[in-house]
Formats: sequence, C-alpha cells, structure tokens
Amino acid sequence: MSHQDLHADVLIVGAGIAGVAIAERLAREARTRGNPLSIIVADAAPQIGTGSSAGLQGWYHSGALYATLQSAESRRVCESAADEMRNAYGHGSGFAHADACNITIDSHSPGQWLGAPVTFLVDQPRPGADPARQRLLQAIIDGAPNARREQSAAEYVKVPTRDRSMSTRHVLRDFVRSSDHLGVRYLMSARLQSISPSRVASFADVRPGGSHTRVRAQRVIYTAGHNTTDLPGINPPALSRRLAIILSVTPAFSTQNIVRVSADDHNNISCLRHETPSASFSALGDSTH
Repeated sequence: MSHQDLHADVLIVGAGIAGVAIAERLAREARTRGNPLSIIVADAAPQIGTGSSAGLQGWYHSGALYATLQSAESRRVCESAADEMRNAYGHGSGFAHADACNITIDSHSPGQWLGAPVTFLVDQPRPGADPARQRLLQAIIDGAPNARREQSAAEYVKVPTRDRSMSTRHVLRDFVRSSDHLGVRYLMSARLQSISPSRVASFADVRPGGSHTRVRAQRVIYTAGHNTTDLPGINPPALSRRLAIILSVTPAFSTQNIVRVSADDHNNISCLRHETPSASFSALGDSTH
C-alpha cells in the first residue's frame, strides 16, 4: 500500500451538502479577501453527496414550524435565512451560479433551487391529544394571518406559508461546480482512521490496494452527518433519531406542496413537488417535527 502526505489550511471531513457548502463559501470568501485557502474535502464514499445528502429532497423553512414562544430564537434564525441566503448566493455575492438562487424570485422553473410555496393543512386542536403538540398546532394557526378554515373529512385550517420546496440536488451540483473552480480538492473513497491533537488526519483508501493518506491541516471541520459517532476520540452527546419514510412518485400527482400537520404522528405527511429539466415528481414523507 502506498502512502501520501498532504497539507491544507482547512480539512473538511464529509462531502455531503454541508461539507461542500462550507468548502465553497470558505474558498470564495478567502479569495475575495485576497488570502486564498487550500481546502481538502475528504469522504469515505466514492462520489460527492452519496451519503445522507443523496436522499434529500429539500424543504426551505421560513419559520412557520417554530411559532411557539419556546422556539422564538429558532424562528428568528429561520426568518433571517432568506436574507442570509440572498447575500451569500444571490446576485452581487460573487457566487458563480447566482441565477439559480431564486430566494426572492416568484418563478420556480427547473434548475432553480426553490420550488413552489408550501401550504400547511393543520388539524384543529382537539381534547385528549398530546398537550404540547396541541399547543404547536394552535400556535401555527394563530401565527398565520391568512389562515382559512376549510372542511374535509376532518376539519382543518389551511395555512399558506413562505416555506418552499428545495431541490437539494441542484444546490449540491452548483456548490460542487463553484468549489471546483475555486480550487477545492476532493479526496474520495478515503475513510477517516484518526485525528491527532496536532490536527493530522489519517485516511485509508477503501478501494482494494488503495493508498494511505495523511493530511496535516490548520483547521479541521467534521460534517459527516450520521457517522458523527464514528469520529475517533470524540464522544458526542446522545442523539435522538427517527426514521422518516420518503417515497418519490413520478410523474408528480399534485400541483401544490402540501404538509398535513396533525396531533397524531401517523397523520403527519408531506407532499413536495420537484421540477427537473425533463420531468416533475412528488416526494412524500413523514413530516413530523
């Protein structure tokens, strides 16, 4: 087995959408300030974005789900995200694919990041259900000035929101293109073995007969998602996990993005429509939060 030693200003472990986004933004900001950084992104997968990010069909949250007083700070963060996204990736930001970042554009044609707005169908609060979830349902209804009460098999309130469906694949594609142009280096099929206190990371090539690589970095950023507990020498706090079932249906069977929010977990479902240059499809999933 061969060995190679690399040096970088920043090492990012994890080539999902989070790792690629961080690499692209760091590289772009550093170049703008006249102090470019050498950045390496490493991942055990053979291709970029094949872990958790590969199955994502994004949902851009404007804060409607964080309407309770207990989550006021989370709501403020979500509501400020539009300005932050526009400043970081919109026109005037220096991002090479600013036309795709349509955070302030009403249209949602294929190839853009954001799709159609999301509408919540919120069940009416009822006696006997979980009090905390009942308060959340009521807070969503109270916080929506344009909410309309409608009748169906069960009574619900129709709440239009500023949430949008989001094409995660398009976002990841544009981040990869920009980061590659900015000189970010990708080290794929490289499984992390250890990180020393002096920030020397050892990787083993997962392919038969592959090489062993050591990367000495000034900074190390870890974005490996569900593999967080595998980081050598780090004991993260206990993580609460829940499996969300997602089913993609082609062609899309709805022209709207609809999320049903209920006091009962099994009734909380989402239907988000996604447009591609060649087709449209619906992503169905458990939308419990």
